[in-house]
Amino acid sequence: MLYFFTDVARINPAIAGVILLINKIWDSINDPLIGVISDRVNTRWDAAGRGSCLAQSLRHHLCPSVSRPAFNSAGRFWYYLIVSLMLDLAFTVVNVPYTALTPELTRDYDERTSLNSYRFAFSIAAVSWPPFCIHYRQRAQAGRRRATRLCRVGSAVGHGLGHCVLFCFLGHV
Repeated sequence: MLYFFTDVARINPAIAGVILLINKIWDSINDPLIGVISDRVNTRWDAAGRGSCLAQSLRHHLCPSVSRPAFNSAGRFWYYLIVSLMLDLAFTVVNVPYTALTPELTRDYDERTSLNSYRFAFSIAAVSWPPFCIHYRQRAQAGRRRATRLCRVGSAVGHGLGHCVLFCFLGHV
């Protein structure tokens, strides 16, 4: 984030450091708070699904934040501070209950290890797929139709998996 703040958003490095410091302080407050809320609130969805829809909508509304707004230095500070705090909140609302889900599923050590192995394997695969699509999308812009088809297949698979996850959460009414 420091590279983004200093080189893309053109924020003074000292001010960027203050944004990151405030973000870490906010993270130390909201992680336990979201953990308590996740443990005590009962919804029709399971623990990992709580707040997931809220976090996804937050993420979609904050995606334009990677652009550089036409603010002065103080305006950019406040803009990127608020956006980074909201993105951290969206991340926490999804990942704290998701991380706490494994011990709730089983008490057996070997099963928890197996579940975490699958969880990390799919997380790595999900994070690795977008750069692959971006690479082929850039090649597609150079006139390669095959790359465009691969990106469309990747988008379709990603949307399909996302809808499956939402169906699993919403299917347990």
